[in-house]
Amino acid sequence: MTGFKFPDEDSIPHTLGTRLADKLGEINFFDTIWEKEKLHLSSVFSSEELSRIFPLEKFDEILTSGSLMSPHLDIVRNGKKGPAPFRMSPSPATNVSHVLQALEDGCTLRVAHIENYIPSLSRLCRSLEDALYIPLRANLYMTPPFSQGFPPHYDLDDIFVIQVLGEKRWYLHPTYTEQVALPNESFPFDPMKHKPTGKANQIKLCTGDLLYLPRGFMHEARTDTGVSIHITLAAIGATLGQFIEQLFRRLAILEPGLRRTVGFDPHIGPDASQLEALESEIRHYLERATDSNILSSGVSAMRQYLSEHRNPDLGGKIVQGLNNGFAK
Repeated sequence: MTGFKFPDEDSIPHTLGTRLADKLGEINFFDTIWEKEKLHLSSVFSSEELSRIFPLEKFDEILTSGSLMSPHLDIVRNGKKGPAPFRMSPSPATNVSHVLQALEDGCTLRVAHIENYIPSLSRLCRSLEDALYIPLRANLYMTPPFSQGFPPHYDLDDIFVIQVLGEKRWYLHPTYTEQVALPNESFPFDPMKHKPTGKANQIKLCTGDLLYLPRGFMHEARTDTGVSIHITLAAIGATLGQFIEQLFRRLAILEPGLRRTVGFDPHIGPDASQLEALESEIRHYLERATDSNILSSGVSAMRQYLSEHRNPDLGGKIVQGLNNGFAK
């Protein structure tokens, strides 16, 4: 009897990404949950599948090689991120012994854009981006036993959390003071303003589980008896407001009126007639911005942004590509 055989290793992350996207499609994720509610899915990936996406020995190799340094490598101590210490001789590299000591002291290790260092994880991100039409950024969090990286807070990105190793207990705070819906850079988290209210909902993430939280959902996470590694996939797509801004940038190329300077008396401001004229002008350009050609141009720019967000996966064929011409 033959044992289970994995397909070609390069295809595994793509297969798993497609499977996850299909699972989200089955529950109408974007219609009922996206930007609205939390979602917890158990056993999305097996331990063996996770080892193909995120091989622990590969992470050790990257950390000790010296290639992983600040600003991508942080140590989280008492809820605050700080750069990992590094040495200069014989060449600049992370001081791994200090990093390990920080972990022993209960600090959390954070690696930003970890997908840029692990090709299999990059392929998983690319597969999900192709299926969900949203650019993603992957951050890793390694937390020792009986520790907590951050106090209650909310993020400015929608996040998909994949528990890669061990378990972690998440405390979700559905309500808090001065609550804000879908915050962006204009609504940064402020611990003095935003404090949890009511009882937290508790979820234990086990290896292979996935947790989705919309931006602005307050949370915190702690380990118990074992070490935890989780990877957060942050959605970094453009908002409707950003899309409209891009439409007007493109329209301004065609309409000189949008490039004229607007000024108001700082002491008294515009009078009623000036406001009326300004309103009429804005309405005119709003109509122009919804012209099919302008909209199509804006959509094309968005598609280009998505396609250029991540470098193409050349699959180790750079020399062959040079011989044949990459652009062909």
